Amino acid sequence: MTFSQKLYKKIKSFKNEIAISKGKKTITYEILNETSQKIASLFNNNNLNQKIVGIVGQRNFSVYYGILGSIYSNCTYVPINEKYTQDRIIKIIEESGISILIGNKKSIFSIKDAINSTNIKIILFPEEEDAEAINILPTHINYFYKSDLLTLKPIPPLKLSPSHIFYILFTSGSTGNPKGVMVTDENLDLFIKNTNNFYDLPIGYKSSQTFDLGFDPSVVDMFFTWFNGGQLCLLDQEELIMPFDYINREKIDFWYSVPTLISFMYKMGYLMPNSFPTLKYSVFSGEPLPKQLCDAWQEAAPNSTIENYYGPTEATVNITRFLYKKEFINRSFNNEILPIGTIFNEHSFAIVDERFNKIKKGEKGQLIIKGKQLAKGYINEIEKTKKVFRKMSWDLSSETWYLTGDIAFVNTFDEIEYIGRIDNQLKIAGRRIETGEIEGAILKSNLIKDIVIVPKKDLDGSVKSLIGFTTSQISNDERNNINKCALKYIEKLFLPSKIIVIEKMPETSSGKTDRKKLFNIAQSL
Repeated sequence: MTFSQKLYKKIKSFKNEIAISKGKKTITYEILNETSQKIASLFNNNNLNQKIVGIVGQRNFSVYYGILGSIYSNCTYVPINEKYTQDRIIKIIEESGISILIGNKKSIFSIKDAINSTNIKIILFPEEEDAEAINILPTHINYFYKSDLLTLKPIPPLKLSPSHIFYILFTSGSTGNPKGVMVTDENLDLFIKNTNNFYDLPIGYKSSQTFDLGFDPSVVDMFFTWFNGGQLCLLDQEELIMPFDYINREKIDFWYSVPTLISFMYKMGYLMPNSFPTLKYSVFSGEPLPKQLCDAWQEAAPNSTIENYYGPTEATVNITRFLYKKEFINRSFNNEILPIGTIFNEHSFAIVDERFNKIKKGEKGQLIIKGKQLAKGYINEIEKTKKVFRKMSWDLSSETWYLTGDIAFVNTFDEIEYIGRIDNQLKIAGRRIETGEIEGAILKSNLIKDIVIVPKKDLDGSVKSLIGFTTSQISNDERNNINKCALKYIEKLFLPSKIIVIEKMPETSSGKTDRKKLFNIAQSL
């Protein structure tokens, strides 16, 4: 049985439970299922099965109907964030061959320039029933509305193979050019199976929805929640900046976000003891999780686990896990960030040097992984796929390994420790160091709550100096004490020449700290 078949069976069994809520508005699993089946019926009647469907927008019922309806239609869904530049949206549409868009009026209209420049043939508005679209969008497009769905009979999901491309997510890549990662039904099936091993969740539990659909942890928000009969609690973009009230108002049980999201609450003093008594699970991924932030969250959510996950999009959301225990409060962690833990069942990892030879335990090198969660590769990018999905001469199985581009090592507890990106490694005066090492040394002082180190480069590309960015107000005396503490762990030449205080760390569309933006700021100083 494929994952889509399992999901359909699960959703059908939760009939009267609430599947999604936003404020006082809710939809049951029955409505979610029936509307999605009607979309499948609409697609079937118009020969639209097995197409690539663009899902436009965030956190509204239309996008969830569209995603599930696409799955039931044996289609592949591609999230499109309307905040992207029109050029990026055009690139995504053209690269993946999208001919159908689904979303609400506001989201669809916001990308009208991209629609005018691409070969979109059909647009579906699952929640709206007016013809206003044709006054703003091209007249050659076929438009379908809620009224078109009402007359249709729901049909069960079409059968698909485990190798079917379930979704395509576009990552920016180191060059800034989007790469479309193709994730199959089989990839997702094993990921949900592995994740389910860690939890015993009651039907009706309440889950957060913090991730944009273009960021792969949104897969957990949606499919993991629906697979277990949970209630996906939506919030507005404005509230996402400071979700303190949302967590308590909705009585969230299962929280999942990037660390940056809670870092701002920490800085503003919202992580007071017992702030979030309802939380039972607190899950983080997407970027390093500082121990200092972890300890503050543990006090704020005393009844909750704290779990640090790791996984590139190419390995289907998450592939390692570290469970933080309360007795770890006195344990010292490398660079003051939590390990990424141990790898999921049915998967393997290795740490390799620049020639892809395995290195000894404790030595730093590139993390590579293999297993059935590895994606199919990048759409229309054969050479890029071959470059990072490759076989290793020392692996007699001849299975494919994925080169993560992340620097890591295995500690004495047999846990994987993340150090940083290969492309964030710096060379100063002939010496190499990862930015994470510098950041960890600075955080050791406990006088600063966050720090991001970026290089300021000369015209020839060499590192001229290092610039630190923080949201913590620090005095000159505190800066001197920070330096004294850091010098116990790093050499003087690796200290930042400046530490600049900013109100809030810039973020990417996926909610991570935007290091590229900070790098650009540093170059102008």
